[in-house]
Amino acid sequence: MNFKNRTGEDINRKVFEVEEVVRDASGEIVRIIGKLLRADENCSGGTPLNEKTFCLMYQKYYVENQVQEMFQNESDNNEVKFTIDIAEEMDIEYKNVPGNNLIFQTNTLEEDKIVIVVKESETLKEQEGDGTVLLTFDVVLKLKDTQTEVATIRLTVQYNYLSITVDD
Repeated sequence: MNFKNRTGEDINRKVFEVEEVVRDASGEIVRIIGKLLRADENCSGGTPLNEKTFCLMYQKYYVENQVQEMFQNESDNNEVKFTIDIAEEMDIEYKNVPGNNLIFQTNTLEEDKIVIVVKESETLKEQEGDGTVLLTFDVVLKLKDTQTEVATIRLTVQYNYLSITVDD
């Protein structure tokens, strides 16, 4: 299921306060119980009705940007970061990693975020290439307490080689 944000100015002034999320045995949402309030003045508080909120309630995770751009670099700190918002504590596992081209470091900044830092490996840094290559890998999210697989997220590093031709 895909959720999308509505765009516009002053779309509505309703605030939805989530009181309870009812799930079945497999973890799927059966019912969301809450109050819908009208807020003619400043809308503050409540649960925002947007893509991120619904994804966290329904899927238990949200990723804003699944493609990050990286340029071939001779420094040691060439990295990109993917942030995954999570609804509860999760473990992650990497799958379908493209050879030994990327180095992964996982940081949990807060209990509701996982930050994956991806660096170019020495092998990738020393390769000669032309143009752009897509390095795609999967991140498997598992509930920390039961190790139940919640989702597989496909992330991509768009790696741009430096051109070292005479024409440059």
